[in-house]
Amino acid sequence: MDRFNASCASRPYKERDKQWAEGEHRGRIAAAAAAGPFAAGVKAFEQGDYQQALSIWLPLAEQGRVSAQFNMALMYELGNGVAKNEVEAARWYLEAAKGGDVASQLRMGARYETGTGVAKDLGSASFWYGEASRGGEKDADAARQARERLARLPKEFQSGSEETVAFEGGRYVLRRAADKQCVVALQGTVTPSAEVEFEHLLKKAKAQGCTRPLTLLLESPGGRHEAGLGLARSVRYEQMRTVVRYSCASSCATIFLAGTERVLWGAQAAIGFHQISRVRDGQAMETGTCVASNFDPNTIALRRYLQFVVPETAEQIFAIAMSTPCKSIEWVNGKRAVDLQVATRLEAEGKDVFGPLQERMETSTGTR
Repeated sequence: MDRFNASCASRPYKERDKQWAEGEHRGRIAAAAAAGPFAAGVKAFEQGDYQQALSIWLPLAEQGRVSAQFNMALMYELGNGVAKNEVEAARWYLEAAKGGDVASQLRMGARYETGTGVAKDLGSASFWYGEASRGGEKDADAARQARERLARLPKEFQSGSEETVAFEGGRYVLRRAADKQCVVALQGTVTPSAEVEFEHLLKKAKAQGCTRPLTLLLESPGGRHEAGLGLARSVRYEQMRTVVRYSCASSCATIFLAGTERVLWGAQAAIGFHQISRVRDGQAMETGTCVASNFDPNTIALRRYLQFVVPETAEQIFAIAMSTPCKSIEWVNGKRAVDLQVATRLEAEGKDVFGPLQERMETSTGTR
């Protein structure tokens, strides 16, 4: 990602940041003393024996203990018992941020914004501010500060680590990881609007530096056949991975088959096929008419598409679809899905790793 000159930064690192760090350090030390695990380190620290505190906390930090990682970061930031070193401070804050510590996520956002201990990178600043902004249940004050700082970044970086784009019938969620790996979730019914907004979302992903290939997570009951084919063509053109965790049928199945890598993840993952349903404008999907003819333009288009994406098993999959009325669904999962080349890989086969779909959807769409 391109680096930005000083005129793009919200503000430089100031003395008040040091005072804020010292105050939070004291608060963390008090919390550690109350919790007990770091009692010996706390006692040594309070007595001014920073080397002893360091010898106690460092092994715990190296073992992945987030609170110890935070303490190590502060010791290097403030120069307590060690030579002040902003690079080492950033390294430990980053480890704690990856572990879910909201204050550390906020600190990493600020460090990437100002270039303190790391190379200045507003994309990474946006990511960590976005992560911290959703941590209000753990640390309300840090989450509030993260939202404020995110809003002060240049406009193109204000989406944080997650951006939502609505379309008629559902929404897309673009989720960026710290390493610029990105996942696009399609949640809702496949409609012509979904096809249009998908192109806009791909432009956003490119602008935010998402590495390729993108991963498309499909959480859809299906929808319009033509829109599904249009989306599928874009997915194959972009060489995207496709992933399903729950049921994915009809035009959702069409899109799934476009992935260059196709993953069924967990015990609930299944792909459903049936005849195309002809629906007039303004008509509800469930009131459509089944298309049972092999010579209908829609079924011809589907057959040609299958021959393109899964040439070796296209006729088998087409036969499954055409023998299943549009009011029913033939589900394909597990080894059968791999044998038919519907999926290229199974992940966590037989394990219910995600829980009920309704519960997950309520969590993902709730207000923050």
